[in-house]
Amino acid sequence: MKKLLILLFSLVLLTGCTKTNDDFYRYNFLDDQYLDTVTSIIIYHHEGYDIEALEDGIFDILKETHQIYDSHDDSSEIGQVNLTAHLAPVEVSDELYVVIERALEVAAISNGAYDPTITPLTELWAIDDDSKWSNRTEIPSDEEIAEALNNVDYTKVILNDKDKTVFFEQDGITLDLGGISKGYIIVLLRDYIVSQGIEHAIINVGQSSQLPIGTRCAEKETTEEGAIYVATEDPWRIGTTDPFDLFGFNPPIGVFGLSDVALSSSGSSQRFFMVDDVRYHHIFDTETGYPADNELILIQILSDDVVGVDAISTMLYVMGFEAAWDYVESTDGLEAVFITYDKELYLSSGFGEYEIFNTEFTLKNKE
Repeated sequence: MKKLLILLFSLVLLTGCTKTNDDFYRYNFLDDQYLDTVTSIIIYHHEGYDIEALEDGIFDILKETHQIYDSHDDSSEIGQVNLTAHLAPVEVSDELYVVIERALEVAAISNGAYDPTITPLTELWAIDDDSKWSNRTEIPSDEEIAEALNNVDYTKVILNDKDKTVFFEQDGITLDLGGISKGYIIVLLRDYIVSQGIEHAIINVGQSSQLPIGTRCAEKETTEEGAIYVATEDPWRIGTTDPFDLFGFNPPIGVFGLSDVALSSSGSSQRFFMVDDVRYHHIFDTETGYPADNELILIQILSDDVVGVDAISTMLYVMGFEAAWDYVESTDGLEAVFITYDKELYLSSGFGEYEIFNTEFTLKNKE
């Protein structure tokens, strides 16, 4: 696909507009050609900043990581691993090794609630963003699910730390690092952007993973040519989308402050289909081979662990409300918003302020 770049303003000095060294200008970066997802970054910079050079560096990171982590491309590094690692150990780059290692750590912590070998199930169920509009009348058979589950087992991925090799103990095992690699890529983007002198930005990789940098920038004034912003001491205001809004038109149900902490969302709100009034979504319980069946429609987590944030979010959603709540409450650097199908909203004890707008949702206390 063609890359999508939007420059939202012109840096023009207008009569009556007094600019200072504290003024910022906003640039939106948007790309959909790499990583099988959309990467968007809102960047605030001073007048005269070489935004084209920054943009080139961002594209270099996306291109290089795409060639490593895109499991949908057999020519990528992970694609080659998936083709051959069942035959003999495959030596991999440090970049790939560290992400596989982290994925297996989260899988082990969760006893497979998050499992990077999930591909046979995702391919069998074939649930995507458009599935909710489909007219499906059947789900996979128990026999098909059992067959897929035979090739879902993270314990059959063997790492050799000395040689940096990966080996699959069974033919049919493959790795999909789409979730956890997003966190690693966000770290690379953050480190690069900050190294280039940017102090205020918001990074989004995919629809679920986000990291704000610095504090919020507020609009100072608007002109016919564009807008000028100033930095504040306030955190970024992040919204919780309405998980029951299929079209994405509704305003957020609430907002909260976030600065320099990673955010990830998991749930059944968009990628699902209905059969006989049962919702079948894209996050699977590897014990059953079916979509995770619990009271949660959405969970948002805030984590100091940027690399693992998306995998942890998936893990917690599969665990269900009670187990996920206990895990969050017992883990430093981790907070969460839990939303149930009954439109009840729960905040972990250290979450902070949350401003709810939609009166259909009720903010509840966990007893």
